[in-house]
Amino acid sequence: MDNIIDYVKQNHLTFDKQPFNTADAMVFAQLAYYDYAGFVSGIKPFAKRIRLCDIVKHPHWERIVCIGSGLDMKKEFFFNAAKSGRFGKCQLLFYEDDYDDKEHKQFSALTFYINKKLSVASFRGTDSTVIGWKEDFDMMYKKTIPSQDKSAEYLNRTALLHSRSIICTGHSKGGNLAVYAASKCVDIVKKRIRRVYNFDGPGFKRDFYQDKGYEDIRNKITTIVPRSSVIGLLFGATANCRAVQSDGAGLDQHSMFNWHFMQGRLMYAEQISKDALVFNKILDDWIKMISFDDRKRLVNTLYYAAAKSKAVSLNDIKNYWPDPAAFLKEVLPCMNKDTKDFLKSMLNKFLDCAKLRLKDGITGELTESVEKLRLKIMKEDASCTPHSI
Repeated sequence: MDNIIDYVKQNHLTFDKQPFNTADAMVFAQLAYYDYAGFVSGIKPFAKRIRLCDIVKHPHWERIVCIGSGLDMKKEFFFNAAKSGRFGKCQLLFYEDDYDDKEHKQFSALTFYINKKLSVASFRGTDSTVIGWKEDFDMMYKKTIPSQDKSAEYLNRTALLHSRSIICTGHSKGGNLAVYAASKCVDIVKKRIRRVYNFDGPGFKRDFYQDKGYEDIRNKITTIVPRSSVIGLLFGATANCRAVQSDGAGLDQHSMFNWHFMQGRLMYAEQISKDALVFNKILDDWIKMISFDDRKRLVNTLYYAAAKSKAVSLNDIKNYWPDPAAFLKEVLPCMNKDTKDFLKSMLNKFLDCAKLRLKDGITGELTESVEKLRLKIMKEDASCTPHSI
């Protein structure tokens, strides 16, 4: 089955011959996952532009391929996009990469000039850093996260430096940022936005959807999720979205490299899978059940537990702890009784929500996994000496 790499390999029609489409927005969202430092100019008047095809002419261009996992696939994708007659001559500029450990902020974006009339603002999703994922989980209890505020600032600053129409795009958290930036930018910029693409990015708290800024751009938003989405259904993001066919299971479907293409087009599914919708309802029920203070405590507890291992990325965590049981065996001895009791209560609430939602014939694997996790905590609680967390 074809994927996004096949799309850039096969498509050599210029944007003058074939109008901008959803698959193109997906390509530019994926192109945000590279480190362009030293190649692409920052935000300033008369910023120097560089074409995608010129980047791969540099003898050390491969060093931009360093973010997240699947680097060989990302290298192949970038090289073929740069060689494509459709994407190769697009100009890159206004690159910004802002990582702040203290603020728990991970933000990156850049702009593409498609032609003299059209530009694309592409927002990077969560990278593999623990800080990046900590910021994502902060959405559970914070009204806004630092990268959201940064996204609106980025769009305002860059849009004032050119007069082109604007398309906002992003994958994962980048999709959330694309929607946030488009809804919160100043009116003079908002009027130039042609379309907003959110590829499997989480939604927002309820009051965001009632804001005038969101209402102004609601009909311009295209949301695409894999058929068995997890991330893209969080926080009420199910409205007005389309599902695509994809490979893998669970979180593996989140990668756009696993999404299906046929004859140069995304392969849409008839609907989001029932399992995905049920899992989303379980998470939604669970989050609503927990107070904002407890949400904050839960996120910080898990973050500090991960930090104890000195893990910098999710890959580090996966290497140290291949499954939840291994994680708990390492982390639980570092927790005091109050923290353990709190973690158990959070798991119990999740399990209660899962049992209620799984009554109608959906597989109970999720319930079994959580139950095993809870029993593991009880076992470790009885066998280890509490420490500091």
